[in-house]
Amino acid sequence: MAVVFPKIERLSIYGFGKIFTSNDFQIDLSGNLNILLGGNGLGKTTLLQCLVYALTGGTDEPEVEEIRSQRWNHNYFKGRINDDAFVLVDFLFGQNFIRVKRGFTSTRVLECTVSTYGQDDFKAITIEQAVIEYGNYDSVSDFSFIVNRLLYLPENRRSLLWDYDAQIRALMIINNELVVEKEYRALRQLVKEKDSNKRKIHWDIGRIEKRAALQKTPKPEDSAESSPSNAHNLYIKKKKDLLGRLQDLSDNSQRIYSLIKSNEETRAILARTISEIGDQIRKTESDYVQALLLEHDEKNALVFNKTLKTGHCPACDQKSDSLKVLIQERVKSGVCLICGEPISNHKNSFTYADLDTLNSQLSEKIAARNELDVQIIQNKNKLSQIEEDISAIRNQLSKLDYDYSDDFLAAEEDADNVDFIDEELITEEYVNLCQKEKELEAEINQLTKKADEIYDTFISSFQSRYEQLYQIYSDLASKFIGVPVELTYTKSKAKFVNMSYLVPRFYDVDRDAPETCSEAQRFFLDIAFRMSVITLSKGISKTNASFICETPENALDVSYVDNVVKMFLSFMQKGGNLVLTNNLQYLGIAQSLVQKAKGHDVRIEVFDLLKYGRLSDIQTASTQLTEIRDAILAEVEQ
Repeated sequence: MAVVFPKIERLSIYGFGKIFTSNDFQIDLSGNLNILLGGNGLGKTTLLQCLVYALTGGTDEPEVEEIRSQRWNHNYFKGRINDDAFVLVDFLFGQNFIRVKRGFTSTRVLECTVSTYGQDDFKAITIEQAVIEYGNYDSVSDFSFIVNRLLYLPENRRSLLWDYDAQIRALMIINNELVVEKEYRALRQLVKEKDSNKRKIHWDIGRIEKRAALQKTPKPEDSAESSPSNAHNLYIKKKKDLLGRLQDLSDNSQRIYSLIKSNEETRAILARTISEIGDQIRKTESDYVQALLLEHDEKNALVFNKTLKTGHCPACDQKSDSLKVLIQERVKSGVCLICGEPISNHKNSFTYADLDTLNSQLSEKIAARNELDVQIIQNKNKLSQIEEDISAIRNQLSKLDYDYSDDFLAAEEDADNVDFIDEELITEEYVNLCQKEKELEAEINQLTKKADEIYDTFISSFQSRYEQLYQIYSDLASKFIGVPVELTYTKSKAKFVNMSYLVPRFYDVDRDAPETCSEAQRFFLDIAFRMSVITLSKGISKTNASFICETPENALDVSYVDNVVKMFLSFMQKGGNLVLTNNLQYLGIAQSLVQKAKGHDVRIEVFDLLKYGRLSDIQTASTQLTEIRDAILAEVEQ
């Protein structure tokens, strides 16, 4: 089943009196167009960050954000809010209404509930259940990634379109019935780690070869053989110890890698089984209801009510005493009034027990899958730690060799006298290193081939959806640029794997880097791509979603405002929902967008930050701010 993007309904914040004029308030974000309207420093960015924090808790995990400098969590708000502050977000996964509460002492979810949209039958669940069972994500990390890298464009305006790793990951996650994105990413990471170890091994091999060549250099006839020293014996002991540990780690690495592959294969089988049981449950529920209706009709003999009372035939409406007598006899004998067979033959063969059994099986399979997910993540973390330990030991080996070499040469004051090497030990190490290098090369080739196969299979399966995405993006981007824009594949610079990604093309030029576009083009072509992916996902999942955007209006000149309005309006007409920030300024996006949206049956919600934000003296004295605000609000209320 396709993943479901969240459609935001409401944001509630408590304990924010240090930032806003009100300590607690709610923001209605259920419209098609939702605008946080204000000026500089009034809290627009903080509110969007609160919204995304409530949904995901930030990005402070490598599974969500690989770049350490881009990670954030509850500490983003530190010192600016009350100690007991918390935030609530209400959102929809299709028809499932989810409410999440988070505080700010940690990113932990304080409460999570679910109900059917429009009803008050809330029940407590975990955030993992909400995301996996109702959002159809493979993990909470995938959900956090989608929200933070696709659905939310923050103030730093970090691109998704030109970040090929993030783009491909996003496309794979939202098409998770076509590919297991986590497996593809794990393979690429493993290739990187093994290549790093291979390069270290190659360097060690070169070091040994260089030292061997140095040993073969002829020495003066009168040079004396140096006898093994205590330092030399200690060197040999340490080296053997390090090599032994290295071998143990290599064995563990291979064992854990095999275990991960086995678990991933088992998980894939479980995922298919879960999907099949889900289909069975839906079919059984449908059959059960239909059988109940049939049984109800038979028992109540609705079609023959008139015959029993008046003797008239229900088909031709002619009076038939013989038919009336026949029906009366069948009623007395408790048989079917139509065919005369015992009603028990028609009794519902489906029971709640069947559904209970299937639901029990489904719960067991989901629990088993979730347990495997935990094991896979734990083992991958172990594998990553082992690779780091292997790298650290190789560094220790290199340092041991060089430190001993330097100490020995300094003591002898003779650069040619390098006979301190234990030939047997070095030969053994050299052979082991060469063998390990060949093994790593073979493993890298095998892993790379498998990663390429996964990618190629995904691209092939994605083709029809790519064609849809192409049409959507071409429409949105062309409205902004003002000329036809295509969405085409170009080869990425990703190491080891053959991976292409999607870039815009206009004026017959592939825009394969942000620098090939102007600042405004860069930002809004990226926005067009995000909105296109959201629209594509809506078509797949048949559910609504929200795009949360810190509008980069300062990058625009006046001539582009109308084009941006056309692009945003087209997105909403395709079923998208917008949560935008906007500065109060003449000829800005907000006023134009509200004016255009009013004529297209778009529900508009505006949150007035001149009312809730703490205005500076300059802002308080400005009549222009209130004039523009009042004009926009008046436009909304018309």
